[in-house]
Amino acid sequence: MDRISIPTLVLWGENDEWLVPATGDELTAALPGAQQVRIAQAGHFITEDNPHDAAHALLEFLGSTPR
Repeated sequence: MDRISIPTLVLWGENDEWLVPATGDELTAALPGAQQVRIAQAGHFITEDNPHDAAHALLEFLGSTPR
């Protein structure tokens, strides 16, 4: 993962039963400069479970990313 050099957003569903939240924390820590957003009322399928908050997090991230 040390080859990833672009801004990275890790979206994680707070109710994910397939992968524990610590996995998201480890992934975020392993990617230089990565940001993590935990999405409330979402499981593993974040965009299906809570599309509004997932889209908001993504748009906010893209708006803050240098072009």
